[in-house]
Amino acid sequence: MFVCNVTQMFGVFFLGFYLANAASFTLNRGHRKTWFAHKHDSLRKFVKRKAVSNVYTSKAQAHNLYLWDRTKGITEEEMFAGVPRTIRGIVTLEVAKNVLSRVRKDCWEYSANSRARSRRARLRLRLCPKVENCTK
Repeated sequence: MFVCNVTQMFGVFFLGFYLANAASFTLNRGHRKTWFAHKHDSLRKFVKRKAVSNVYTSKAQAHNLYLWDRTKGITEEEMFAGVPRTIRGIVTLEVAKNVLSRVRKDCWEYSANSRARSRRARLRLRLCPKVENCTK
């Protein structure tokens, strides 16, 4: 009987904990969407009030939408809070590796050596200085 009561109490506790986390996640996600919509509307109103050309207006809105697609409302400072710089560099390079490889396949070189004297991962990003069809 005692074991059943203890088991029931643990079940109620963990179910409540799980439901609270799910509700918190849902509310936090809704808050970020609302914050982004407010920011997007503010940008649109500001550009309209200052009579900026449609070309720049669409570029600003496209950039804002790109930021939402990439981060879903979380700033890079929030994502990398408490993460060492070396890990930030590795993550940034991994994210940018696809873009860099599309630009030119041999333009980047990646090396992460954890056996360095400082025992920190080293990153090296070498961009090719060669520019084809350059006009002045």
